[in-house]
Amino acid sequence: MNQEKKGNLMNVAIVGDSPECKAMMDMFLSGELGSLGISVIGVGCNDNRAAVFRYARNKGFFTTKNLQTLCRLKDLQMIIELTGKPDVAYEIHKSKPDHIHFMNHVTARLLWSIYQIKEKRISECIAALERTRKEAEHYWSLFDNAVAAVYRTRISDGSVLMCNQRLAKILGFRNRREVMTKYNVANNYVDRERRKVLIDELMKRGQVDNFEIRQRRRDGSIFWANLSAKIFPEKDYLEGMLMDITDRKRAEEENKFLAQRLIYAQEEERMRIARDLHDELGQALTTFQFGMNVLKGALPRELVEQRNRCDKMIHEIARMGDRVRKISYELRPDMLDQLGLIPALEWYIEGLTNQGDGLSVDFQHIGFKKRLSPDIEITLYRIIQEALTNIMKHAKAKHASINLMLKYPEVFLTISDDGVGFNSNRSFLVSKKNGVGIGLLGMRERMDSIGGSLDIHSERRKGTIISAKLSIRENHEGRL
Repeated sequence: MNQEKKGNLMNVAIVGDSPECKAMMDMFLSGELGSLGISVIGVGCNDNRAAVFRYARNKGFFTTKNLQTLCRLKDLQMIIELTGKPDVAYEIHKSKPDHIHFMNHVTARLLWSIYQIKEKRISECIAALERTRKEAEHYWSLFDNAVAAVYRTRISDGSVLMCNQRLAKILGFRNRREVMTKYNVANNYVDRERRKVLIDELMKRGQVDNFEIRQRRRDGSIFWANLSAKIFPEKDYLEGMLMDITDRKRAEEENKFLAQRLIYAQEEERMRIARDLHDELGQALTTFQFGMNVLKGALPRELVEQRNRCDKMIHEIARMGDRVRKISYELRPDMLDQLGLIPALEWYIEGLTNQGDGLSVDFQHIGFKKRLSPDIEITLYRIIQEALTNIMKHAKAKHASINLMLKYPEVFLTISDDGVGFNSNRSFLVSKKNGVGIGLLGMRERMDSIGGSLDIHSERRKGTIISAKLSIRENHEGRL
């Protein structure tokens, strides 16, 4: 075998009939020890029926039972003895020429052990590589099939360095390779300033969560995305996850529109009821009171008891009229429509403090040189009305402060009290006894319906602070 290379190899013969002999042949045949330059050319075995004998013959090696014949093989340079029998070793030494080297079974087994160690390491490396391959397959499967898009983009130019299949699907590409070669994140922000805000936040904090942006797809259509990201400025990239929240934002807009319509319909209904109470029931009570006065005047003076009953009826009718006017005003204050937010609030707060419940209210306002739009005015009025109602009913406060400031294009509202407070981590309190109350949750919904925001902070025995913020613009009527 390999006759053309025998001149460059050390040709050896193996003596033995144990499984180690076969293993040694396999070791040399495998080529793993090729750097030693060893080639098997013959095998000696006492039993020609042994498995090793048949194996060697099948491999094309010269086989013999006679050690002298084995020692006379042409080009033989070494005999490896694996039997471990002294008489066999003695026979080899007696038969071999001086130029043929001898390797006893101890040295041969040492060589075999070294080979086994190497084989074990190779097997371990192969097994480790296989585990790594399977783990990589699992990783890429999770990576590609994740619900969220996973990405890595360059900070300096917005190019996509790595992404999964989910991002390709969101952006309208066939695969992630197209995204990495044809899409640039920085160039597809609907609002370019949002990327600057994102990078600034990342540089300041290292990572951001739930950052909302509007991005363009491959076909130019716009979608809303919620992303979380972590920045690696020294490597010039950021990475994270992105979720397409277009459907959610659309639903939020629809809910916001429905809330606006509901609030508008509610205010319209209140206005109608307030008008009916004032115009119809109020006039009816006035007519009734006038009739009772006429009836009293028609009674003879000697009918003292009857005249006193008329006086009581007239007084009760007057009290009912006052109550109707108060209910009508609470439903929809005429002063709000006629004079505006500030006079209506001043009148309402004055009437509230005059009730004698022990609550003092400090109302400060600045910047209101123009009227606000009707929906903004009624929203701010209702929020302040509900806040003061809650303070009187639940807070046990002695003092409340209201600060309302218009600093175009924004309106700021702060309502605070020194009451008992509550755990603001719980569900928002809702006023159940107040017929016109909208509750704290309703206050937030009202602000949201006009594009504003409202925060509530409260601690037990430390009072409550309600903060609202709203952006405004001047309309064609000169209102804000």
